[in-house]
Amino acid sequence: MSQPASGVGCTSVHPTGPPESPRTDEGEAGVLSLEAVWILPAVALLITGLILTLGVVRDVLLLHEAARVGARTAVTTTGAEAVVAAARDAAPELELTVHINPVVRRDGDLVTVRVHATRTIGPVVHRLSARAVGRVEPVVGPDRAGTAPRYGPVAP
Repeated sequence: MSQPASGVGCTSVHPTGPPESPRTDEGEAGVLSLEAVWILPAVALLITGLILTLGVVRDVLLLHEAARVGARTAVTTTGAEAVVAAARDAAPELELTVHINPVVRRDGDLVTVRVHATRTIGPVVHRLSARAVGRVEPVVGPDRAGTAPRYGPVAP
């Protein structure tokens, strides 16, 4: 039998500590930050788009409320000034265009109030509109001579 050249009784040494972590290539060191550079602007655009969409939804809800208030005013009054003022008071932050049909109303007539507003988001202009319909309510009161009851909206 021949002896190994290194000597009798050589043993190999094994480390007793935790295993070494796998090494990463130096080319992959900035991959996570590069992905974040691409994703963060997309997330910011998505959040901005959601906020602007919520603004349009809020404007539509305000527009419907203004039309409803305008129709409620139109069924109990005559003329257009009170209806326009009530609709604009319901949505003061919007620049409203109010249309009332018919302007002269009688007892039992259907009155339609349409309100329009525009909202610009970037280069896109959104035309928003809403309408409400109501039946003119009878109003009981003396006529101008003060003798007989009068039905229908009372003129100012």
